[in-house]
Amino acid sequence: MAKVIPSEYTAFKDKLDGKIEPMISKCQDIKSRLNRLSNSGKKAVDGVNQYYKSDNKATVLSSLSSLSTLISTVDSSLSAPLMIMLNTCSSIITNIKRLETINQEIIAQEGLISDEESKKEPSQSVISDARAKITTLSTQFDQLCNEIGSAISEVKGMDTTINIGSSTSAGSTTSELVTASELPADLRAKLKYGKFYRDKFTYNGVSVQYLVYVPDYGQKVDKLPINMYMHGSGTGENSFSRLTSDGLGKFISDKMYKPSGIVVLPLAPTGNTYENKKFRDALAHLPFQVAKDYNGDEKRVSLSGHSWGAITAYRLVNENPGKFTAIVTASGSISTKVLNPDAFKDVKILAFHGTKDAREGSNTNYYQAEQTVKTLKSNGSYVYWHPYKGAGHGGSVITDTFTKEYEIDGKMINPIEYAFMQTRA
Repeated sequence: MAKVIPSEYTAFKDKLDGKIEPMISKCQDIKSRLNRLSNSGKKAVDGVNQYYKSDNKATVLSSLSSLSTLISTVDSSLSAPLMIMLNTCSSIITNIKRLETINQEIIAQEGLISDEESKKEPSQSVISDARAKITTLSTQFDQLCNEIGSAISEVKGMDTTINIGSSTSAGSTTSELVTASELPADLRAKLKYGKFYRDKFTYNGVSVQYLVYVPDYGQKVDKLPINMYMHGSGTGENSFSRLTSDGLGKFISDKMYKPSGIVVLPLAPTGNTYENKKFRDALAHLPFQVAKDYNGDEKRVSLSGHSWGAITAYRLVNENPGKFTAIVTASGSISTKVLNPDAFKDVKILAFHGTKDAREGSNTNYYQAEQTVKTLKSNGSYVYWHPYKGAGHGGSVITDTFTKEYEIDGKMINPIEYAFMQTRA
């Protein structure tokens, strides 16, 4: 299946393609003129020193020195930040065009497979080769897509006035994203709370890009609880826009659910990123960094997720005993072969699953989830188990899990709100 190029990337290219090179050329011309002016200034200083005998010689030399300093300042501002930013933008546009080319190659290979399969005697070797090429191209696409996202974030960090994005549907907040941690302290204090803001966290050399949502009263209330929601792997658009197009991010954007605490939405660049232990280690530390940045409560950090995100929530608790207070999972589980029940003893587990989610051998099937719940309960863990009769993997399962209320501990409450209430001893 053809990949989806994030709309932000397309907008970046459409707005700046053909405009960057003339700007670079103009800057180079200005630098050349400044260099000539600087050389002329040096000759003027030499001439004054050698031939000028007036009493105001020191004043003339001082004026020339001030002019030289000004020229040097303007020159350095062009040679460093501006030229770096322009060259980075040029490189981004080139890479976005490469994305488009890769996507066309994927489409061509898909067409080749379709044509071959329509024949009476299709060549399986041709089909196999085409599928192998698609796999390679898809990997290249994902890697390049992630590099472009990081580069665009860097450009916006160089100049916080830059706002390159595309129009979004009603209720979407992605067009208003800024990189919060790169803002000066005085501007960061003026963030419009109640909206999503983009940020990046690096741990042991691994970077995680994410969105953070703080309630509109977050500037007045300290020690708000934190929930980190992890998306599934079922979409090819690995950009910030995907974080508010499905799952918990979408429900908050569309005002289907208004959280009372801080919500963190990390971006997994590819579906299998969660399998990387170093990436999971970075995820495990991310919400605690957010707690420091936004005056959150490090003793009230919970996890949630759908599908692979739900599986990852289980694994993060399993690998980091004592860090998290609760998890809310939709269509996920953890293999009992690796499960460490003791890691879950002080964690409230709220598990939701469709009874017809029956993909054999998957950690997202209903049977596997039921076994996880039984094992945890038998070891004394608190588990709220809610099967959705007749439901499958996503759809109503994910919507109902994160937007509805359930009777938990004798009280009607939204599962994320319940998770917010839990405190680490």
